Amino acid sequence: MAPDSAPSPGPPPRDPTAPARLLDAAAEVGLRVERAHRRLDELDIALERLAAALAGAPTRGA
Repeated sequence: MAPDSAPSPGPPPRDPTAPARLLDAAAEVGLRVERAHRRLDELDIALERLAAALAGAPTRGA
């Protein structure tokens, strides 16, 4: 290993773009959560409709 390629003592320099990238990632997570909630609401409605349709359908073999 060359002497000038030795790791410098102390912590690595801070990435000045890290806060902006974290905020972008948090915004993306927020959007995904919103979409997931909407999809769950849609699935809940579909299940309620299915349950209502099954409740109103005559049973087989009766």
